[in-house]
Amino acid sequence: APDYDDWNLNGDILFYDELLDLAMEISSMGIRVSPESLDRQLTI
Repeated sequence: APDYDDWNLNGDILFYDELLDLAMEISSMGIRVSPESLDRQLTI
């Protein structure tokens, strides 16, 4: 939803496992909108 998360920012936390040679997402967090990003997202 445009009034919830800023679509240009990403709050994911990744862990890279060298043994498996892959990255795992251990947390996915949205970053809340500011008034400026809300205005931009509502005009898209």
